[in-house]
Amino acid sequence: MTRRVAHPDSSELQHERVLLSNKELEVIQRTRNNSYDTVADNLGIEETTVGTYRYRANKKLDQQVKIARQLLREQEADQREEGLIEIAREAVECLRNRGVEVDFEVQR
Repeated sequence: MTRRVAHPDSSELQHERVLLSNKELEVIQRTRNNSYDTVADNLGIEETTVGTYRYRANKKLDQQVKIARQLLREQEADQREEGLIEIAREAVECLRNRGVEVDFEVQR
């Protein structure tokens, strides 16, 4: 049974609807330090296409954050701190693997 985002599990972070495509990841990385126009010229695509890739990537990253937050809330509710920290680390690692800079610190 596939769970909806309202009740996710850690496998939701591996689902294609939240994973960035190679092109989305490339555009996210390139637009950090370059204009959309420059990235479009370098990739041989239209500037609006750069915007589209960026928009899709941001939606997916937002979805990843929502899933991670829900998982954290569920773990907190279950009072399983070890699982909570592990899920947070997993979510952070997923974001880092997709080129998103994330700071992670456990405060007690």
